[in-house]
Amino acid sequence: MAFPASKFIPGIGKTFKIAAAEIQPGVLVGTLTADAEGRESDGIADAFFDAATVARTFGDDAFTTAVIFQLFDTNGIDKTTADEIVAAGAFARSKLAADALAKHGVPLNTIWQPTGIPHDATGGAGVFSIERATGVLTLEGEVCDNTTKTDIAYFEYVLPDNYKAGGLITIRVACAQISSSGVGTGVTGTTSDIAMTVIKQAHGAVGADLVASGSPQTFAAMDTWYDKDVVVTPTGLVPGDKLQVQITTRSIDSNAGAGSIQSEISEVIVLHDVQG
Repeated sequence: MAFPASKFIPGIGKTFKIAAAEIQPGVLVGTLTADAEGRESDGIADAFFDAATVARTFGDDAFTTAVIFQLFDTNGIDKTTADEIVAAGAFARSKLAADALAKHGVPLNTIWQPTGIPHDATGGAGVFSIERATGVLTLEGEVCDNTTKTDIAYFEYVLPDNYKAGGLITIRVACAQISSSGVGTGVTGTTSDIAMTVIKQAHGAVGADLVASGSPQTFAAMDTWYDKDVVVTPTGLVPGDKLQVQITTRSIDSNAGAGSIQSEISEVIVLHDVQG
């Protein structure tokens, strides 16, 4: 039998079990799979569900897709242990499956200058400019010729409610050292680097740098895009915590007259474990 659509909420791969006391003798409980709209799609043909019993155990809104019920014998004997039973429609997020290092993009137009204001097309000393060319949005550092230029940018990231407390966190920046010639001919900029710091901000104060590894990193070649990752120490971090990330690039050119170089950033991603 199929339950009304109101009995189901979207979800994938959740497993629930019904206590033996809630199953009437002689009722066979099998497997029911429902789509996102709550319609039975490929349930076991000979499985029967006692609607009143199930509602009493889980409540009206506790169903999901791919729901699996324990099989009971005709005397209502449960094969599971008490600590496997989820009842009364309450499913803690901690009971749900976790995914490692899910990607969360950070729009470049939400990254700000050291003073806290948005980037513009002009930039300046120590400040990226934001530019859009051939449909691609990038942050571009100062042009550097036979000197060193350092540019700094910041963004905030609030760990969402599905962040797995204490789970893995990585900050990834897609970046490059771009030469004025476009091929890096005669330009010696491979000692240029990118560094990141990650701090937790709360109650008007910030903590220590949480970066465990990956900062700074140099560039193996000019005019080549790299994903530069830093690993964050997640100890004690929970959903709702606010992280402040500083990105610092240095363009280092030591060859006068051979052309200029500059740092470019095309993408910023926060990867972290999620649950539910």
